[in-house]
Order: sequence, then structure tokens, then C-alpha cells
Amino acid sequence: TITSGGSNTIVGMAGLSTNSTSNNNTAIGFESLKATTAGNNSAGGWRSGHENTSGADNTYFGVDGGYQNLTGSRNVAVGSGAFTGTASNSSSNNTAVGYRALFANSTGGGNIAIGDSAAYNNTTGIRNIGLGTNITMSSATASYEMNIGGLLFGTGMTASGTAAAGSLGIGVAPASISARLMLPAGTATAGTGPLGFTSGTLTTVIVSGLREFDGNHYSSNVSLNRYGTGGAI
Repeated sequence: TITSGGSNTIVGMAGLSTNSTSNNNTAIGFESLKATTAGNNSAGGWRSGHENTSGADNTYFGVDGGYQNLTGSRNVAVGSGAFTGTASNSSSNNTAVGYRALFANSTGGGNIAIGDSAAYNNTTGIRNIGLGTNITMSSATASYEMNIGGLLFGTGMTASGTAAAGSLGIGVAPASISARLMLPAGTATAGTGPLGFTSGTLTTVIVSGLREFDGNHYSSNVSLNRYGTGGAI
């Protein structure tokens, strides 16, 4: 029963029923935000945000969205079963969009999962990015990883702000990435070579470290000199 809390909106049986003093909550649907005692939460859908107690600034829309999260804050879950979580879990700063995205999350924070069942296997991993249908992280506890469509993988993404960190693999699973950019081995089948260049005009300004292809030969720029497959150009 609300005693002194203000600016709350409740639509549906037992929504926000534990709250007495917190403000600025919106609960739409049966038992949405039922256990909440904190403020600035929005939940729409049957039992969305059901177990939340002291977590604030959460947004849950969809059946059982954010259901098990207890004290985590600043989470966004959109979709049926999105960010449902395991019993008595608490995590913050997660974004889950799609049916059962981040479904099994327990204490993992700072994750982004977009797509049907995206990163559904993540439990304690932090700062992972999973985009696509049924995309998983390399393990339930992996952190600082990226999986986009099962094609583009990243590891070691520990940077913040404008700092750079991490490695990228194209068609190479995280466990096999051992360089800043990792490409798969080619095969005898056309179109499976690991790296190709389209032909074009060589740059006017020579930049050291640049690799180019003009349609006849490759060129590599070293110390303001341009070298081709047949010698200096």
C-alpha cells in the first residue's frame, strides 16, 4: 500500500503492491513490479520486474521481463522472457531486446543482447555483446566478448570511452583468436579465400603500412616508399 510515495502509475492486479514510499514508478500488468520499494522503474507486462526490490531506473516490457532481478539498476529488457534471470539474481546496466535475450543472466552486468534468444546462455559474464538470433557467448561465464551473427567475434573488449582494446575475428571463434585481427583459413572452393582486395587507383600520398591493389599488382608502402610484387613502383 502506497503511503507517501508519489507519481506512481499502477494498472493491473497487485502491481507495485509492496511499494509504500518510492516515487515515479509505472507498473502495468498483473504483479508487475510487485516487490519494488525503489523508484524510477517502468514495467509493462504480466509479472514484469516481479522480484525487483531496491533496483532503480529499470525498464521492463514483456511477459516476465526482468522477472528475477532483485536489486540491479539501470537495466532495459524488452520482449517476452527477456532478462528473466535466475532466482535471486542481481545485476545492473544490461540491455536485452528480444524473446529470451539474456534469459539466464544472474550477476553479469553491462551486457548488450539484441535478437531472439541473444546471449541467452550468459550467466555471470560482463560487458558482452550478442547480436542475432540464438547467438551465444563462448561460455556462460565469458566476459568482454562480442558475437555478431555468428560471423564477427571480438575478445578482450575491456576499453572504455575512446580508448581501444580487444581483438577481432571474422569467422574465427573467440578461443582461436590470437591476433588483433584473425581470419579463417581458405579452402579450394571459390569465394572462401581469407582476404581479398578489389582493384583501384593507388593513393597519391604514400602512407607507411598501407597495402593496395591496382588490378595488376599489390603494393606495400614502407618508409614513404611504395613497393610492388616486382620491386619499387
